[in-house]
Order: sequence, then C-alpha cells, then structure tokens
Amino acid sequence: MLALFDLDETLIAGDSAGKWIEFCVERKLVDLSFLEQLAIYAQQYKNKTIDMLAFMEFFLSIVANLSESEVSMLVADFIPQKIIPIVYPQMREILHLHKNDRKIVISATADFLVQPIAQFFDISETIASQTERKNGIFTGHTKGILSFHNGKVKRLQEYLDKDYKSLIQDSCFYSDSINDLPLLEQVKIPIVCNPDSLLAPIAQHRQWKCLQHVL
Repeated sequence: MLALFDLDETLIAGDSAGKWIEFCVERKLVDLSFLEQLAIYAQQYKNKTIDMLAFMEFFLSIVANLSESEVSMLVADFIPQKIIPIVYPQMREILHLHKNDRKIVISATADFLVQPIAQFFDISETIASQTERKNGIFTGHTKGILSFHNGKVKRLQEYLDKDYKSLIQDSCFYSDSINDLPLLEQVKIPIVCNPDSLLAPIAQHRQWKCLQHVL
C-alpha cells in the first residue's frame, strides 16, 4: 500500500511553519512583527482565503541569503525543541502499522523543514514546497508547483509518474485539512485526523474513517 501523510496537525499537533517562525523570533533572526503577520496568514488559512505563494514568500524571507549549511544547523536545533514535543503518540502507532508500506509525507511546508522532520519519522520520501537555491544559498523564493490544495495531487502525479494510476488504487491518505480534499478524494482510503470544521462534516457524510488524536 501507498501510505500518504500530511504533516501539520496530522503527524504533529501544530503547524511546523508557525513553529519555525516562533523559533526564529526566539533566535532573534527576525522580529516580533513576523508573529503578527503569521497570525493574519493563519486566519486566512482557516478561512480558505490564503494566498499560499504570498505566504511562502513571507516565510522564506527568513532564510533568504542564508546558506544551506546555516539553515541545516538551525533546523537541527529546531526539530528537538519545537517538533518532537508535539508529535502525536497515536501517529507513531499508525506509522508502525504501515512499517511494510511505502510511505510519503506530502506537505505544503518548505522542503528544508519537511525532509528532516520526515526523517525523524523514518520516512525517506517527501513531497514539499520546493525552495530555490543558487550556489547553495537560499534566494527566498519557491520554484515549481506548491504542494498545496490541488497542487498536492499534481505534485504526487509528477512524483509517481507512470506508477501514479496503479499506486493510487491501493493508497491511503491521513490529513486534517479541507485544503487536502482534492487528494483525499483521489486515494482509495481517505482518513481524517482531528478534521477542521470544514472537513469534518464532509468526512462524516462520506463515512470516512475519522481519528481523534491528543498529545
């Protein structure tokens, strides 16, 4: 089976991008105004009005002009401080159930966060929003299709290529968000985890499996 996992509010009880911004404010890489702007984007995300490209430009401005090694060192501190404490214990059990399956974390969050977080879960395959780098330096921009909403389906199709049609027929996807509805509708077994207020009634009506996770 192909087992797909959203990251934020699914594998972890929080938003990894938001936690990263908090971390960077604490490290004094950026000032408190970033938290104020983050709150605005968080409300837009909840209301389904967010311009994800604009958010990513804002988010990536933190790492613009930093080297890959500098960012990697920050992420190495970030994960134990901000991510490991909010891992849902129930997801550890679910991942164990999928130990013999092909697993992919698919998230709209930037690749430099998604890849090492997935590695913490012993998941080697990831699909994330791609960050542009030139000569090993982050430019502050994205490249390609963002893995958000319909973009998750498109990126998964690109990633699996000719195997997409066969693999999607024996697949499951764990997610909390209405923004992931396009991919939830593609997989054989959609599974919602702590669904948001817009996804919950759809999942109930369609009799999708619903998990309630707590820390």
